[in-house]
Amino acid sequence: MRWIKVFEDFNISQEDLKEFCEIHLAYLLDEQFILDITDKEGNPYHNSNDFIITLKSVKFFKWDIIKDHFIPFLVRLKNEYDDNLNTNIRIKTSIKMNYDWVSTTLKNLINDNCKYDVYSWTDIEIEIYK
Repeated sequence: MRWIKVFEDFNISQEDLKEFCEIHLAYLLDEQFILDITDKEGNPYHNSNDFIITLKSVKFFKWDIIKDHFIPFLVRLKNEYDDNLNTNIRIKTSIKMNYDWVSTTLKNLINDNCKYDVYSWTDIEIEIYK
């Protein structure tokens, strides 16, 4: 029982989250992806544990290109920061230079069940909150 994380005591610092992401996304960062971690201070429902992880690329990419590195990152993120952590995931897609944000779930991406895999992507946002 002592190994079970207590959700009420859950605490993430922006620096720790950034370090975690940099370690587990190192390959993608070496491939010219850009990582950004922001807190949601402007949100009226802001909580000190609310962050947005954004992975961007200067060029379009497809799910098949990143999934072998991104899925393990998502699994580690979920395991490290509590199974009960809430997430929203948005993917910025492009079809013939028309951009649109679409949503999916952490579970879908971890299970490699992404229905947007045919589109070109530019950004992935993972909003995490308590």
